[in-house]
Amino acid sequence: MYARIKADQDQEHEQRHKQEAARPSGHTSSAVGSSPAAGRTRLGTWLVWGGLLLMLASTGLIPAVAGEWERLGGTLGLGVLSANAAQSDSAGAGLTLKEAESLEEIGAPAPMAYEAREQATVRAGTLTAAVEVHGVNGAYRDFTGAESEAGTQLSRTAVSEHSRVAVLGAEAAEQLFRSRQVAGRTITLYGVPFTVIGVLQEKDSLLQRLSASSLAQVWIPVTTMLDLRPETRIRTVQWTARPSSAVSGVQEMTAALRSIGQNAANFSLTNNVLKGRVVRQWKDLLEFLFGGAAIWAMVSLLLRQIKSGSRLLKQRLHTDDWPDALSALKRPLLLHFAASVLLAGGIVGVWLAIRFRLYLPPAWLPEQLIDLPFYWEKVQLLWQQSNMRAGYAPSPQELDALAAGRLSAGLAAAGALAGLPSLLLGLRIWALAGLPMEQRLTRVLLWLPAAVLLIAGAARWAGLAYTVEPAAYAIPALLAIATIINKE
Repeated sequence: MYARIKADQDQEHEQRHKQEAARPSGHTSSAVGSSPAAGRTRLGTWLVWGGLLLMLASTGLIPAVAGEWERLGGTLGLGVLSANAAQSDSAGAGLTLKEAESLEEIGAPAPMAYEAREQATVRAGTLTAAVEVHGVNGAYRDFTGAESEAGTQLSRTAVSEHSRVAVLGAEAAEQLFRSRQVAGRTITLYGVPFTVIGVLQEKDSLLQRLSASSLAQVWIPVTTMLDLRPETRIRTVQWTARPSSAVSGVQEMTAALRSIGQNAANFSLTNNVLKGRVVRQWKDLLEFLFGGAAIWAMVSLLLRQIKSGSRLLKQRLHTDDWPDALSALKRPLLLHFAASVLLAGGIVGVWLAIRFRLYLPPAWLPEQLIDLPFYWEKVQLLWQQSNMRAGYAPSPQELDALAAGRLSAGLAAAGALAGLPSLLLGLRIWALAGLPMEQRLTRVLLWLPAAVLLIAGAARWAGLAYTVEPAAYAIPALLAIATIINKE
């Protein structure tokens, strides 16, 4: 197949050279580097390189974003359900300590974390800092991936004993002590002294930076916080998800809140199990899109092989009978057959690699496909929720989920709306500029490992754990190769 395409290409180039030689000399005196064809080749090269980079980055970094979000969830990862008080500006919004402890008893033995938070001013000597204070219970470490840079973290004993101890974020330690080795030092919060027992590591990943608060952070036992600030309410509750929570997580949270006399409408309910599936599904959708384009290109090549072999055989049958025609065309027909089998195998392989089960949240599935009142109700619900969130203060966990969702959706949009069109347009421009097929294939194959290195460097800068998945790179490569051959 490649030999025949090369022969056709050489014939076209020979005809083009003859036409250029027949032109007056004044029309051929320009340098090759400044010719329109050279300019189109450079444009095509930039488009191909940019398109491949965006496609590979989108499919490669989305799993890294999901993995980082899962790491931030601590030992439970994304297996978490959370409820955050919707009226954050109301002093009575949220739960009392007794209500939170009742919820913990209902969910036992699975861990449950709850948190009260507010802004305050903390002092150390002559230095002060505006901070966000988090009052947490003993299970909070199961729900966070934050690691200690110095000292230790809050324990269940510290919470049960109402200890006046604090853990500082790296920024708070720098502002108050100009150092992070501050275990054993004293700060003043709410007018009373707290002993610093540890410092958490600085937020080093892009996802953490996108979801980080503008204030420095301090963690103290929730029991101590409510002793000193009895009017404060617990704003956020986090449950360990059950195996059925992907479908019934919201109903589970609603029932738990109702059991202690709380109305779930006063809380923003978040199902990280469901959100995690949606974020990871972006990669599957992209691979399905890229793989579908590759299958289309390979089907076109397969049809060309079948038509070309049929044409050869028909031409030979004009002069020979079947046995003689088959004997004379044995080699080219075998080459056509081998190429067809190879393409068919590639089509099946790509389909097996890209197929997946599309996940849609059950709440967004109507009983009938065409149900206009159902869709209108969902649009109204989204509008109401957006209005209710005006002035709403999301929890740190919600900020992580929001950042992961936006970042993965942005990567998916870049790959689908910019990467794939740029690659196809660049390959088309290469063909129109007359760039030889061997050079096109060589450039694509050389650019793939270079793109891997660039993406790995970008992931390292963003603090994401990036891994190379063969399928994520094989599919764009097959698409590019099949399209290049198809353009001949």
